[in-house]
Amino acid sequence: MNASTIGISALIAGQQGLAIAGQNITNATTPGYRRQSVNLGSRETAGVGTGVDVVSITRYDSPPLRAAILRGNSDEAAAATQRDVQQQVETTLGQSPNDVSSRTEDLFNKLEALSAKPADAALRRDFVASAGQLATQFNTVAGDLSRLKSNVSDQAFQQVDQVNTLTTKIADLNGRIYNTDVAGGNTNDLRDQRDQAVDDLSKLVDFRTTQQDHGVVTLTNGSTTLVVGSVPTKFTAIKNGSDQFEIHAGTSTTPVSFTGGSLGGLTNQYNVDLPATRGRLDALAGQIAQQLNQAQATGLGTAGPFSTVVGTQGVSDPTAPLATQNLPFPISNGQLTISLTNASGTRTNSNIAIDPTTQSLNDVAAAITAGTGGQVTASVDTPSNVLRFQAAAGVQFDFAGRVPTTPPTNTLAGTSTPTLDGAYNGTANENFTFNVVGSGTVGTTPGLQLEIRNAANNVVGTLDVGDKYTPGTALAVGNGLSVKLSAGTLTGGSFGTPANGTPDTANVLSGLGVNGIFSGSTAGTLTVNPKLTADPGLLATSRNGQPADTSNLQRLTALRTAGTAAGGRSFTAEATDIASTVGSRINSLDGQQATHAGVVQNLFAQEQSVTGVDTNEEVVKLLDYQRLIQTAAKYIGAVNDAMDSIIQIVR
Repeated sequence: MNASTIGISALIAGQQGLAIAGQNITNATTPGYRRQSVNLGSRETAGVGTGVDVVSITRYDSPPLRAAILRGNSDEAAAATQRDVQQQVETTLGQSPNDVSSRTEDLFNKLEALSAKPADAALRRDFVASAGQLATQFNTVAGDLSRLKSNVSDQAFQQVDQVNTLTTKIADLNGRIYNTDVAGGNTNDLRDQRDQAVDDLSKLVDFRTTQQDHGVVTLTNGSTTLVVGSVPTKFTAIKNGSDQFEIHAGTSTTPVSFTGGSLGGLTNQYNVDLPATRGRLDALAGQIAQQLNQAQATGLGTAGPFSTVVGTQGVSDPTAPLATQNLPFPISNGQLTISLTNASGTRTNSNIAIDPTTQSLNDVAAAITAGTGGQVTASVDTPSNVLRFQAAAGVQFDFAGRVPTTPPTNTLAGTSTPTLDGAYNGTANENFTFNVVGSGTVGTTPGLQLEIRNAANNVVGTLDVGDKYTPGTALAVGNGLSVKLSAGTLTGGSFGTPANGTPDTANVLSGLGVNGIFSGSTAGTLTVNPKLTADPGLLATSRNGQPADTSNLQRLTALRTAGTAAGGRSFTAEATDIASTVGSRINSLDGQQATHAGVVQNLFAQEQSVTGVDTNEEVVKLLDYQRLIQTAAKYIGAVNDAMDSIIQIVR
C-alpha cells in the first residue's frame, strides 16, 4: 500500500504544481497579483519514505518595497492632481489681449490719449468703455475660478466616498483573510485582492501600513485609523464656516490631515492654492479701484462742482464706528477738505475731521453739515446706508482741494486785493504765506514784491508786482497755484492760504464710494460707476476746473507706475506676477510628479523582480510538473504490474 500511496502523492503534488504554474501564467498581467510557488516536502514514517506532500504555497512579497511604493503613489497622485488644477487656473488667467494685465494697460493707454485732448468726448467714452472691459475681465476670471473651486470640492466629496468604499473592502478582506488563515486555508488570492485595494487607496490618500498576525494589515494616518482588522473608519467631508474643506473620521470634530493622494491634493487646492490666487486677484481689483477712485473723487469733471453726490458703499450699521463696519477700503484718521463755491464764484474751504474709531456714518454726516455751516447737508440714505451730499441753493461743492479765492488770513496794508486760484498738486499739504516786500502802487512802483514762505518759514519764491506787473494778471506760484492782485497800493503786511495736495487724507471718499470710477472692491464685484457710464463728462480730468487743465488726468495716469499693488509692484506687474506665480507652481508640481513617478517606477521594477511572474520560468515548471505526473503514472503502473505478478504467484 505504501508504494501506491507514494505514487498517488506524486500525482497530487504534480497536479497542484500545474495548477499554481497555470495560475501564475494566466495572472501574469493582472494588477496586484503576486507570484506563487509550491513547496514540496518528503513524507516520512518510521524512517521509511511514504511519498511527497505539498507543504505550503508561497506568495512572494516585499513589504518594505510595497510600503515605499504606497508612499510614492500618494506623493505622485497629490502632485499630479494639483498640477492639473493649476493648469486650469493658468488657462483661466490666460495670456491674451483680453487678460487682466492687457486690459489694465489699455485702461492707462486710454487715459494718456485723453491727456492730450482732455475736451474730447469720444476719448472720455473710450476710457469708460475700457474701464468696463477691465471690470468684465475681472468678473470673468473670478467666475471661472469660483466654478473651478466648486468642481474641485465636488471631486473631493466624491473621493471621500471612494475612500470609504475602499476602506470597507479592505476591512472585509482583512476579516476573510484572518478567518481563512486561522482555519488553515490558503489566503494568497484574498491577500492579492486586499493589497490591490490598498494600492488603489494610496492614490487617494496617504497612510501607513502595519502588518498584523494572520496576514491582517492596519492602515493609519497619524493618530487616525483608516482600517483596524475588519473594522473600517467612516469618513465624512464638510465645508466649515471659513469655507475650508475638512475631512473628519467617525464622530471626531478634528480634521484629518491628508496631504498625499489625489484627495490630499484637491484639499490643498481648495483650501490653499485657489484661495491664494483668488485673494491676489481680489486684492488687485480692489487696489485698482481704490486708488483710481481716490484720485477721481478729488478732481473735477467737465461740469465742475456738484450739487448732489451719493456714495455707493454702504455700512451695515450707520450708528456704529466706521472702523467696525468692515469696509473694503478702510478709512483712516485724517481730514476731508470740501470746497464751497457760491453763486458769485467766491470759493471757501471747510475742513472736516474724520476719526473712524469714534465716528459712525451718522456722525460723519453731521460733522460735514456742521463743518460747512449747512451749505452742504450730508445725510444717510436708507436702507442702503450710503452717504449723500446735498448743496444748499446757489452753492456747489467739490473735493479737489482748490484754494479759497479770498485768502483765509489777510493782514495786508493798502487798497490792493489778492485773489487765489488753482489746486495745489504738491505731494503733501502745505501752508503758504505771501509777505509784502517794499511799499507802493501795484503795477507801478519798481521793486514791489511778494515773498512766498512755506509752513517751515522757508522762502520758496518771489513774485514781482511792481512796475513790470499788470494788475489783475495771474502769477504762477507753482504746483498748480496762482495769485493775482487788483490795482491799488501795498504798504506792508501779508496774506496766507492752506494748500491741500491731499484733500482727503482720511480716504473717506473712496471708503464710502463717493464720486468714484468703479463700484465694488473685488474681482467678482467690480463694475463701472453707472453715473460715469451715463455721463463720461464726470471723469475728473481737472483739479482747478479749467477746461484745458489735465492735472487730475496726470494723477490718474501716474498710477500706471505709481499705483501700488502687492509687494510694491505696479498694477500690470502684479497682474503678470499672478499668472507667473501659477506658471511656476505648475512647473514645480510637474517636476514633483515626474520625480515621484520615476521613483515609483523604479520601486515597482524592484518589486516585480521579487513578486512578478516570469512566464518562461513558469513554462519550465509546467514541464517539470508534467514529467512528475508522467513519472508518477509510470511508477503506479509498475507497482500495479508487480502486484499482479505477486497475486498470480500466490494463486
